[in-house]
Amino acid sequence: MLKPLLLTLLLAASAVLAGAQVPVATNTSAPVNSAPAPDLSKIQVPTVSFCELVSHPDKYHNQIVRTQAIVYYGFEASVLYHANCDRFDTWAAYDASYDGKTKEAKKLYKMLTKGNSGDYNSAQVVIVGRFLGQKQVAYRLKDKTYYMGYGHMNMFDYQLTIVQLDDVQPTPRDAIRR
Repeated sequence: MLKPLLLTLLLAASAVLAGAQVPVATNTSAPVNSAPAPDLSKIQVPTVSFCELVSHPDKYHNQIVRTQAIVYYGFEASVLYHANCDRFDTWAAYDASYDGKTKEAKKLYKMLTKGNSGDYNSAQVVIVGRFLGQKQVAYRLKDKTYYMGYGHMNMFDYQLTIVQLDDVQPTPRDAIRR
């Protein structure tokens, strides 16, 4: 008799607490309300330096851009950076429309997965993707809004969702992050 009562109380308390906060985003690799990737053959995609993107995130938020960066990949890491700007705060995600079977995609996969399973690898890439330069709303509680970032443990300020790879090259030695 006591167990069903405790279970009922627990469920009721959970419902009350759940009603107090409204979750808006739950998966940082696929932001809620993210627009589908456009047909790239029908739009003019601006080329923007990576340092410009992360220096002016509001200006490029939710825009499709072409940029050159280094993708750093390993255990709990899929990060974009550039040697010319000392920023390591952009999560690399892949759009549902990303074609992993292209020549460049296969080349990138080989470069990022070489070595042992705990190794971190990188490649210099020219990519087209949607830049998200504003944090996501995690939930609202009364009159306060709480935000979260992107990627592993929501610790990245920005995300670039890759739609297309234009070029893949080995990371230049002077740009390798250790």
